[in-house]
Order: sequence, then structure tokens, then C-alpha cells
Amino acid sequence: MKKQTAVEFLGHELNVKLFYDISPELWEQVNEIFKQAKAMEKEQMIDFAFNCQEMFKHQIEEEYNQTHGGDK
Repeated sequence: MKKQTAVEFLGHELNVKLFYDISPELWEQVNEIFKQAKAMEKEQMIDFAFNCQEMFKHQIEEEYNQTHGGDK
């Protein structure tokens, strides 16, 4: 079974516990909101990974410069 994101978990729980008896029209609105939330969550995860990569790169460069004397 694949891991669930927080948004997927929330959607599943709300679907099982609250949205089991709503109209198809309301379900479409709810579903659209969850699609938007999942897209936002994905973008945040990508941004986080990129920022971590940049931070790690900066730390490696700093360590290299300290150890090997920078650009000398």
C-alpha cells in the first residue's frame, strides 16, 4: 500500500466519517477542493526538497572552503 499524504488522509477520513451521505453536486465541490489541496501540497513538497538541496549545497561549499582554503 502506498503512503498517504496528510491531505489524502484527511480526505479519506472525512469521506468515511462525514461525506458518506451528501449529494453528487456537493461531492463534486468537495472533490475539487481536495484536488486543489493535493496540488498545493505537492508544490510545497517540491519547494521543500529544493530548499533542502540548496541548503545542503551551501553547507558543503562552506565546509569545503574552510577545509581547503576557499578559491585560493
